[in-house]
Amino acid sequence: MSETSRSDRYYALFTESREVDWRRLAGDDPECRREIEVLGMLDRIRAAYRATGDGDATRTVAWDGSAPRPAARPDDGPPVPPCVRGYRILGIVGQGGFATIYRAEDEKTGREVALKVLKPGLDLSSDITARFLREARALARLENPNIVRIYHVIDENGKLGLSMELIAGETLEQVLKKAGRLEPRAAARIGADLAAALDVVHEAGFIHRDIKCENVMREKGGRIVLMDFGISRSIDPTTRVTATGVLVGTPVAMAPEQYEFQEADRRTDVYSLGCLLYRLLAGRHAITGDTVGEIRSRVLEADYPPLEELRPDVPADLAAIVKRAMRREPKRRYESARDMRDALRGWLHRECGEGEAPPPRRQPFPTAVVVLLGAILAVLAGILAMLIRQAMGD
Repeated sequence: MSETSRSDRYYALFTESREVDWRRLAGDDPECRREIEVLGMLDRIRAAYRATGDGDATRTVAWDGSAPRPAARPDDGPPVPPCVRGYRILGIVGQGGFATIYRAEDEKTGREVALKVLKPGLDLSSDITARFLREARALARLENPNIVRIYHVIDENGKLGLSMELIAGETLEQVLKKAGRLEPRAAARIGADLAAALDVVHEAGFIHRDIKCENVMREKGGRIVLMDFGISRSIDPTTRVTATGVLVGTPVAMAPEQYEFQEADRRTDVYSLGCLLYRLLAGRHAITGDTVGEIRSRVLEADYPPLEELRPDVPADLAAIVKRAMRREPKRRYESARDMRDALRGWLHRECGEGEAPPPRRQPFPTAVVVLLGAILAVLAGILAMLIRQAMGD
């Protein structure tokens, strides 16, 4: 059987949703091993979505090839409030796959906080514990008005939690449900604030990896706050917990390199921020699909409608900023969140008269110019040496 026909058979197995031992298939067919491994990973993602009961492609996922751990379903009822020393639980703010966030009062200071506590009954393997504590370390190192503040790490009697700043406001997801989409100026301001926050995150040595509307709050006063560093990753390879080959993120906002199990870097967050800006302006996700496999294909092919087709009133140079952030190849995106921040601030200054124009960046000499100057200097040095020898000979 040819490699093409074998690939077609494997894709048929995937689309038919059969129970398949993908690892055994990969071992039996080394020529198609990589393709089979990707299909197996997508099959596990699909199973995990079914376990959540909603098939939501905007939900954060993290799989390492093990069996998915079902998240709490909405009809399971509210979780029993934990007893955490030093805090009085006042109510529930929200729930995720692994943790519940409570509104609580710090009994020492009287301050209301957001208390994020891992759900009881979870298998607190070393990986989950390390991921949760990594969020605490990441947040504790960051000082920026657009990043949520962490006050205290809770680790007592088998309970893990974080005491964090309680934001009075709405997520951008909630904002969009009311507004549908945002005006260009408002979206650009949010993008500039988030890019500035990501610049701080990156300079501290972390990649967020889950930039989406659900993870961004807009305070009542208008402050934009980046939340949820639960799947952040250190840029330093010596401190990483999640290894290459683990699919982590939210499918509709994941960069192509994440789907290809490539190394994520600062430009991965730049891509996701571009997706967020696209959604704020268009009122819909750039990438959509009925299955994770369909979403993956469209991400890898950059198959999404141009922003200007959905919103002709969006200025062309703002649409160009979003387009560049969402380039398929990382090298064609903004090199850093700081560069994207400067582009957005520059647009706001030119179009809306807001703030100061970002200082112009010094452009490096083109390589050809450097080579030419080097050659000229070498010739001049040779001529000078020859003249010196002649003078000494005379």
